[in-house]
Amino acid sequence: MRHITDTVPVAVPIRDAWFSFPTGTDRNRELLGTVVVRFDDPAATANYYEISGYQESQFITLDPRGNAAITAEDDSELNPKSLVFSDKLFNGMPFELRASFHPTNGGTSNGVPFTRPPRLVLRAVSRAYYQYRKSWTRHLFNQGGKGDTYDLNQLLFLGDPSAMYSNVNGGYGVVVGYASRSVTLPLR
Repeated sequence: MRHITDTVPVAVPIRDAWFSFPTGTDRNRELLGTVVVRFDDPAATANYYEISGYQESQFITLDPRGNAAITAEDDSELNPKSLVFSDKLFNGMPFELRASFHPTNGGTSNGVPFTRPPRLVLRAVSRAYYQYRKSWTRHLFNQGGKGDTYDLNQLLFLGDPSAMYSNVNGGYGVVVGYASRSVTLPLR
């Protein structure tokens, strides 16, 4: 019997991160904010990442339009809740992500817009995690779901199955590893 293993990547430190609000509006004139995160990619190895944003324990969808490294692996039409990408276009170099977001809890005080600070999670993920998350995003979209949802009706009955990545021989599932850093973003 073959044992399945995976590696746990080394956590990548967040060099700098912040958010600004408001920075624009969408086509419905709803206020948007911007998050910025910078980190240094370890050189000479293929690295994989996942970036997620939260406000008060709720996912915020990050829109990274204009970021070449993420656009090269574009999943935006699949409505993912997190950004999963490789370092193919920036291996060994500093990386900066600027992404817009809709706040989950904005408002106004004396006519001035405000929102609570988002929390950003940067995960250095294994190759198996990267492949699994890419297939999971496609599977959910194929099932008719919007983003990462766990509604069983959507998962089971709305679309044809799509191939899911697995590194378990003769079985189902996946063995993966990741290391994460998390930061509550200051307002700039």
